[in-house]
Amino acid sequence: MDPLEKFIRENKEELKHKHPDKENLWNKISGDLPEEKKESKVVSISYRFLARAAALLLVCGLATIILWNTNSAKQEFVMDPQFIEINTHYAQLVNAQKDKLENNTSLSKAEKEEFMVYINDLEKESTNLEKELGKNLNNELVIEAMIKNYKERMRLMEQLLNRVEKINKKENEKNINI
Repeated sequence: MDPLEKFIRENKEELKHKHPDKENLWNKISGDLPEEKKESKVVSISYRFLARAAALLLVCGLATIILWNTNSAKQEFVMDPQFIEINTHYAQLVNAQKDKLENNTSLSKAEKEEFMVYINDLEKESTNLEKELGKNLNNELVIEAMIKNYKERMRLMEQLLNRVEKINKKENEKNINI
């Protein structure tokens, strides 16, 4: 028999579980602990503070709603079918004039390229105007400027084509007279 088993058999009665006295045990433990002063902090919130916080939340909420509606209006305007129709119409007219100009045999390649530099500058300006329109910077003025830009491109191409036609007519008349 080993010494542990021997000890357990000899002290069997003493080792039976006794329920410790919880009150005495706690008093002994708490007596060994250093004393701390426990002060509970009381935080008081005034009604003025609450009213200010509520007003701030109300103002932020209203500002958010207003900005949300403003952004929605911007997007709705850009997607306006009437604007899209006008833009498409003028773009088609300008492209038709470009095609006439490019297919014209009376103009040399250098003359066409030189003229297209001006047209390309106007197209870059038109692209910038479309970007401004997306930012909603005074939409009516931007749309008017875009229409003027389209008209200017068409006017320049029509002038060039009219000059070419006049030159062709004069050459045809000279050929007929000869």
